[in-house]
Amino acid sequence: MKKSASIRQVLSCLEKRGAEIYIDKSFCDLPSLGLGREVHAGGVLSGCHFDVGYALPLCGLRSLPRAAAKLGAQGLPILAVTL
Repeated sequence: MKKSASIRQVLSCLEKRGAEIYIDKSFCDLPSLGLGREVHAGGVLSGCHFDVGYALPLCGLRSLPRAAAKLGAQGLPILAVTL
């Protein structure tokens, strides 16, 4: 399964359950995130402080340590999905 299909599936599942989805600022210039559809984000994350209950980074194995360092510094629970 392609990464974009996996991301599309996870986001669709979250949207159906009414989850608020926040996108990292580095992806703001990609309205469809390469997914072939719009992503309905509740907000944009920038900087190092986020007002969220938990994080679900969708990333590859090389990006996971960077995501964990950025999110874990705030003591956020992280459920990582590696693609």
